Amino acid sequence: MSGFLGVDPDRVRALRATLDDLDLRLDRLESATRSEGAAPIVDATREIRSLLHECREAVLDVARSWFVGTMAAIAVDAWSRPESGWWIDRLGHDATTADTVLRRLRGDPVAIDVFASRIHDVAALTWGGIDGEATLAFWLEATDPDRVDEATAGRLIRALVDVHLGEHYWRGGITTATVEDPGMYERERRVRDWLGSIVGPWQLHFTGLASRWDWTPEQGGAALRAILDDADAAASVTESLPRAVERSLRDLPPDRSERRALVDAVAFGIGASGELLGRAAVERSFARSDAIGDLVDLIGFGLPLTRTEQMVVGALESQITERLHDPRVARREADEETRRRSAVAEHAARVYERRATFLPREILNDEIDDLVRAIDSPAHRGDDFAGAL
Repeated sequence: MSGFLGVDPDRVRALRATLDDLDLRLDRLESATRSEGAAPIVDATREIRSLLHECREAVLDVARSWFVGTMAAIAVDAWSRPESGWWIDRLGHDATTADTVLRRLRGDPVAIDVFASRIHDVAALTWGGIDGEATLAFWLEATDPDRVDEATAGRLIRALVDVHLGEHYWRGGITTATVEDPGMYERERRVRDWLGSIVGPWQLHFTGLASRWDWTPEQGGAALRAILDDADAAASVTESLPRAVERSLRDLPPDRSERRALVDAVAFGIGASGELLGRAAVERSFARSDAIGDLVDLIGFGLPLTRTEQMVVGALESQITERLHDPRVARREADEETRRRSAVAEHAARVYERRATFLPREILNDEIDDLVRAIDSPAHRGDDFAGAL
């Protein structure tokens, strides 16, 4: 119902008026057919009237949800004005406006869609609430690739990525609030984790399909690379790659050249994601090693060390570094990328076969072969692309 109506209040009112008019026509039909021989017509009109009642209730439900979503967006936008200091609100209350709004929206996909289409400040919504589960549930519902279109998901996810990676007026306020509110520090950490779950099903729109979100593969790839610095986010992105492929191949163009272009874009996106994931894992390994090395260097800092003490410190540093950073990590990641790419190619072939039933079998088989080769080809792995970011 909400998809048909487009959650447009004018269309809701128009449909309601149409249903009322049909109800009036049924009254006239019943009045004109009250003879004994018209019993079947009377019974039919009663059944139609029952269906009309259900339709009217559905329309009213949509209208209520539209109102709830609209008022929720107005409330959050008013609460999140720059001068309001919304990041401090959580210090003196058990729940903030963000919490109240998100709990009210829970379980109402129409209200969520309306709210998501009208909300202007995703920062207050994401960092201003105390109930983390409600916040994550909203983001997953509002960007669910099984429910929402590319444009809607792109607007929301790009806004969230921007406020996560960028410098904004409220950052200083959050830093100050964190001193008295450890929950804010925890929220910052959790947002990094959440991004993997939110971005994962749409990860190809950061690279191969970036043009659909009105940015370049370089811009999207840099954002995805920054998100993958977090190990938990990277794990979520890895797990979501098959779902991202399924979403991207959901609507195959009728024109063969357009299908070929889509296959190339998806293959490039798969390769780029894999390379970025591998490079992020290797860099995290080096980062751990470097951090421990810096820590070991502090042993005896400012103190004169004997030659024996220097040898002990050097041996300690070498041992810790060897344990924390395995020089074979890069090779293991490359092997994992090869295995992952092969598994994703098989999954993509199954999806393509389901979606392209309108093609003759011979052509379908040829296109599936092309798809698998494109995904598995070194030319589509995205090495140079990932390395330039």
